[in-house]
Amino acid sequence: MNTRVEDAGPCRKILHVNVEWSEVAGDYERLLAQVAAEARIPGFRKGKAPVQVVERRYAKGLADDAKERLLPQFYKAAVEAEKLNPVSVVQVADVDLVRSQGFRFRVTVDVPPEFKLPKYKKISLKDQTREVGDEDVDRMLDGLRQQVARYEDVEGRPVKEGDLLRIDYEGRTADGRPMAELSPDCGGLGSATDFWAQVGHPEFLPGMAAALTGMNVGETRQIEVAFPEDYHVPPAAGQKAVYTVTAKAIRERHLPEVNEELARMVGADSVDAMRSKLRDRLKEAAAGEERARQHDEIAKVLIEKTEIEPPRSLVEGESRQMFYHSVRSMLRQGLPRDQVEQQRAEIAASATRVGTDRVKLRFILEAVAREEKIDLSDAELDEHLAQMARQSHVSPEALRAEIQRRGDMGEVRSDALCNKVLDALADIALGRR
Repeated sequence: MNTRVEDAGPCRKILHVNVEWSEVAGDYERLLAQVAAEARIPGFRKGKAPVQVVERRYAKGLADDAKERLLPQFYKAAVEAEKLNPVSVVQVADVDLVRSQGFRFRVTVDVPPEFKLPKYKKISLKDQTREVGDEDVDRMLDGLRQQVARYEDVEGRPVKEGDLLRIDYEGRTADGRPMAELSPDCGGLGSATDFWAQVGHPEFLPGMAAALTGMNVGETRQIEVAFPEDYHVPPAAGQKAVYTVTAKAIRERHLPEVNEELARMVGADSVDAMRSKLRDRLKEAAAGEERARQHDEIAKVLIEKTEIEPPRSLVEGESRQMFYHSVRSMLRQGLPRDQVEQQRAEIAASATRVGTDRVKLRFILEAVAREEKIDLSDAELDEHLAQMARQSHVSPEALRAEIQRRGDMGEVRSDALCNKVLDALADIALGRR
C-alpha cells in the first residue's frame, strides 16, 4: 500500500491511497466465489457457471461490492500509516478497482487544528455569588403556596386581584376587524367562551387585570387594550384593540397555611426545616448561576486569546444545529414562518458565529485537559447523564439508550469533560487551587 498526504487548507488533508492488486486479490476472489455459488446464468445450473463467465456478467456489481468492503479496511490502515487523526470525513472520491492497477481511492478529511494555548492559569475572576436572604426564602415560599392554592366558587361580591374569573370575550382592532383576522397566530387573542382568567399577574392580555378588577357576575365591559411593540405574538405587536368582556363566575383563591402540612409537601417535617430546605435550594441555584457566569467569562477569554482555525466541517455542522435550534425556538414563540424566513440571513450569520466559537472552545478545552492531565471517569459521565436526564424529565436509562442509538456518546463525554475543565479553570481563576 502506498499513501500520500496533500494539504488542502487549514485542518484539511487529502489522503491518496494506492493498493497493489496482490493485496486485495484474496478478498476479491472470495467475493467472486460467493457470487458464483449463487449465480443463475442461462445455459448453466445454479452455481455451476465458470467464474470467468460470472465475473464478466456481474463485473460492475462485483467491483462495487469489493470497493465497499475494501474501503474501510484500507482507509483505516492508511490513516494509521500517516499518523492522521481525522475529526470528520469530508469526501471520498476516485474509488477504482482494476486487476491490472489494483485498488485506488482519495479521501478528504478534516484534522484537529494546531494552535498554542494561551496563559490560561493567568485568568482572574471574582466570586459574585448572590446572597440568599430571608426575603428570598419568603418569595419562594409564597410561590410554593401559589402553586398549591385551591379555588372555591364565591358569590355576592365583585372580583378582586388573585381571583379566577370565568369570562366570555371578543376582541376587535381599532378599525373594527376581529383580532383573529390579523393572523392565524392571533386566534387565542380573538375570542373565547368560558375562559378562566387569573386576575393579577401574569396577565393573559396587557392591562386586563386592572380592567377586570371590580367586575360583578353578569356585568359586561368594553376594555381597551394596547399591545406593546415587543408583544410575544408579533402580528398583535403595536396594535390597539377593544375587547367586549362578560363576567360569568368567580372563584376565590385560598392559600395554604404555612404549617407542617405544607412542609411535608417539600419533604420536610417542620416549618423551620422547610425554610432551611428552600434556602438550600436557593443557594444551590445561586451557586449554579454564578458557576455558569464564570464558565462564560473563562470561555470568552480563551477564545479571544487563542489563535485557532477550526475545521470547516465541524463549524458547518455546529452552525447548522444552531440555526435550526434558533428557527424552532422562534416558531415556538409564535413568530410567523414568513417573518422567520425574512430573518434567515441574520439567523444564519449568528449561528455561524456561535457555532465557530463552540468548536474553537471545545478544541481549546480538550487541549487544556491533556496539558493538565484532566480525565473523565465513568462515574462522572454517569452523573453528567443523570443531570441531563433531570433537565429533560426522562430517566437516565432512557436518555443513555437514546444517545447510544444516535451514536452521540462520544460527544456527550466530550461535553462533560469540557465542563470539568471549565470547573478546574474557574477554581484556578478564583485562587482555590
